[in-house]
Amino acid sequence: MTGILAVAVAGVVLAGCIDAPSGKTPRTGNIAGRHGRAAAPRGLRTVEAGLLPWHLSSPISREVVTAGSGHSLIVLGGLSASGATTNSVRAIRTATGHTRYVGALASPVHDAAVAVAGGRALVFGGGSQASVASVQAFSLSGRSGRTHGGKVGSMPMRRSDATAVTIGSTTYVVGGYNGARPDAAVLATTNGRNFTTAATLRLPVRYPAVAALGGRIYVFGGLAVRGRRAGAPVDAIQSIDPVRHSASVIGHLPEPLAGALAVTLHNELFVAGGERAAASSPSSTVSTIWAFNPAKKRLLRAGHLRVPVSHAGVAVIGSTAWIVGGESGGALLNSVQMFRPDRAFGTAGTPGASRAAERTRGSRMIGTRRYPAVNASTAGSEPASRDADGHLLQAAEPR
Repeated sequence: MTGILAVAVAGVVLAGCIDAPSGKTPRTGNIAGRHGRAAAPRGLRTVEAGLLPWHLSSPISREVVTAGSGHSLIVLGGLSASGATTNSVRAIRTATGHTRYVGALASPVHDAAVAVAGGRALVFGGGSQASVASVQAFSLSGRSGRTHGGKVGSMPMRRSDATAVTIGSTTYVVGGYNGARPDAAVLATTNGRNFTTAATLRLPVRYPAVAALGGRIYVFGGLAVRGRRAGAPVDAIQSIDPVRHSASVIGHLPEPLAGALAVTLHNELFVAGGERAAASSPSSTVSTIWAFNPAKKRLLRAGHLRVPVSHAGVAVIGSTAWIVGGESGGALLNSVQMFRPDRAFGTAGTPGASRAAERTRGSRMIGTRRYPAVNASTAGSEPASRDADGHLLQAAEPR
């Protein structure tokens, strides 16, 4: 059966990199890994980042990704280059790029949030023609092509463009909006059916980067939904204390960002990528990876992605963050990237440090193909299309 990946060669090109501070005041603030047990240690590590030599046979963005069994990634839903939303669920082997179709969500969605609970991926909201409130569940133990997701609950309001993070047995849904108004409530659930409000964001945003560390939830940037900056990225770093039911703005990013990603790797929190401007352009997408120091509420440069990216799905396996697809300068990507902390490349934010030389594991790096973005004004008028497995793809709501 045709998969979404075309395997090229084995191996991955890795680059360890660290940059000197930019001279600006450091800012403080589609899955963030589970939270660390304590605040991040002094001397945060820099990272090695790689572009996998195999690639997606078709680009995808705004999907959600979870870790599957073994060293595999489960990719659920998302947006295709034609502007259509898919319900397909596929499993990718990170070692080889081999992919297989494992089922479908009950409803096609993109811009959803995801968490894992009880052996199931819970997909919160998202949308196709419009934002939805439904929570879909997809079993992570089903056989290839035999699993179909189902609706297990609903959030209190329709919500898309949110992010989910898990602390212990509780998942928190952060950020997003209902298609018109922001939703500042930080929702808490253990089963996808029953929700309580754990806190309220001081600055409601869409597309934030969210991760947990030391029992707190950190929210980096996002797209403003109201006020004079509505529709533009913000530079706020917000902290949520789910125990005290409080949230506050604790600092600022080096520059406004939306659609970035955040992960916790071995008790260290990293923020990567994003868009620095609302209007996409070749220079609007960011490649920087930052390490977050929660004690000083600041970000330290820790490396660079091989391909600048925003609105990608991300999942953590062990000490590695895997980034699937996404967007760069207004184009959807078919690349898969990874990064992981590596003390061998130095300490994040060290003055005078420069990018380390590339090193290759395997034969060579395969270039990343980019595809033109769909004009938002015509996305809804695209003719109906089907994916490689014959599933009907619905048109996406204009972005």
